[in-house]
Amino acid sequence: MAKKKMRNSNRVSKSNNTKKAIIGIAVLTVIVLGYYYLNPQEGASNSLDVKKIEGKYTQLSRNPTPYQGKVVVTEFMSFYCDHCYGLENRMPAILEKYGERLQVVYKPIVWGGQSTNSVEAYIIAEQLGKEKEIREALFKAQFKEGKDISDINELKRIAASIGLGEEFNSKLEKGEARKQAQANIQLSQTYFVDETPSIIVNNILKVTPHNTEDNIDLMAQNLDTIIGSIIKQS
Repeated sequence: MAKKKMRNSNRVSKSNNTKKAIIGIAVLTVIVLGYYYLNPQEGASNSLDVKKIEGKYTQLSRNPTPYQGKVVVTEFMSFYCDHCYGLENRMPAILEKYGERLQVVYKPIVWGGQSTNSVEAYIIAEQLGKEKEIREALFKAQFKEGKDISDINELKRIAASIGLGEEFNSKLEKGEARKQAQANIQLSQTYFVDETPSIIVNNILKVTPHNTEDNIDLMAQNLDTIIGSIIKQS
């Protein structure tokens, strides 16, 4: 009688072990599949094929920004640069064409010996929600009005014209954006930026006026071609 009970006990134990094994396999399968879908593997659709990207550019030896249907453009520019001003006037058409599939990040810089005040003014205005307005106002002051955009009082006047006041003035006087202005310059050096505007596309391409013989119209067309061919891969 004792032996019969032991046999029944063994059957129950084996049955429980089998159920646990099945549950364990199911859980493991869910984990593996979840990892696969949440973390695309090499060669998955979020990896751009540079060979298929049309246009003129320099390929960078850097880790690409994961591509998820959006082109991320980082523009290193200067408010003293006439080519940057020219591209600024051509970017709205490109932005309108691609809408939410294009993101542009502006990184103003200056060259050795130039004051960083204009860059600091831009950074502060960006923090206060006036990025587009200050960019347009600084270019206008430099190229249309012939103002000295390195002068703090002039920068205060420019800021006031777009609705910024004491908070902007205080931050500018205290140099609160100086470290960030220097960080922009240091970042540009990691991309070997030696002319403006220099545009980094998804961290894998660099586009400059030099690619199109310093013709800003051709540069804008070239950038349009590059962005369009990347989006086609999605």
